[in-house]
Amino acid sequence: GEGEAVTAEAKTNTCVPVDLAKEKGISAAEFNLLTNLQDRRIELDARENDILTREGILKTAEAIVQAKIDNLHQVEGNIQKLLGQVDEMEAQRIAGLVRVYEKMKPKDAALVMQGLSDETVIAIASKMKDQSLALILAKMDTVRARQITSMLAQIDDNQIQSAMNPPPAPAAAPQKV
Repeated sequence: GEGEAVTAEAKTNTCVPVDLAKEKGISAAEFNLLTNLQDRRIELDARENDILTREGILKTAEAIVQAKIDNLHQVEGNIQKLLGQVDEMEAQRIAGLVRVYEKMKPKDAALVMQGLSDETVIAIASKMKDQSLALILAKMDTVRARQITSMLAQIDDNQIQSAMNPPPAPAAAPQKV
């Protein structure tokens, strides 16, 4: 029955290499070796194609990543430019306020500045001419004048410390060999 058909088929398969080997004038062992080498070559060719495909995918992915990095650098540059514009606008705004307070009578400027936030007062006072600031501080409540003077001194101390002890330079990036 069925078992005999399988056995006959197995015998036919084992006989084919021997018959083909005899036809080609080589031994069955040599024929099997050549067949195995051919199978191995097909397998290696498939692997090579797979590797080439993966290399192509990696190159495409690298190009996409590089494009995104370049885009991010461009966005970063735009942000830096915008921040520079904001800083410039802020500096112009403070310079305008400084001019306004320097033109006011010291008594009037003192009354207004006394109620301003610390940040605003320091931003304006730190840019004022010494003479104008002195006249305004003289007309202020002594407690507030002391606070402002103390904050201005801290700014000066921080600037002196920064000048004397510059921040450490960033470590050099490792060189690629």
